[in-house]
Amino acid sequence: MTLESGLRTWLKQQSGLEAFWFTRPNGKNAFVYSSIGLSNIPGQLKKTGINQDTYTIVLYHDSADTAKALIEEVRESLAEFSGSLGGYPVQRVSFEGGFDQPLNEAGKNMYQFSRDFTFYH
Repeated sequence: MTLESGLRTWLKQQSGLEAFWFTRPNGKNAFVYSSIGLSNIPGQLKKTGINQDTYTIVLYHDSADTAKALIEEVRESLAEFSGSLGGYPVQRVSFEGGFDQPLNEAGKNMYQFSRDFTFYH
């Protein structure tokens, strides 16, 4: 299992919405996640084996109010999380920031809520 598959499973369990890596079908209410930074926790004279990876989680939705509530549930649940994330072991998750914006996809109003998290695993 990978962090990505654990995150996909966790997002679906938390929200009931599908989660995709990088892209989603146009007009679909869904999460999209992707890596925006990969690194390792350094040790003094030895490798720690702990990854420190930052991911952005983006919620696309046709209801701004519903999306805002969902993304806040995700943020509150993931910030300072440790344990099994959809079956994948995570030592700690920290919230890094994000932004919100309206979109227009083929004449349909959509909303994008983006949140960034660092996963220590």
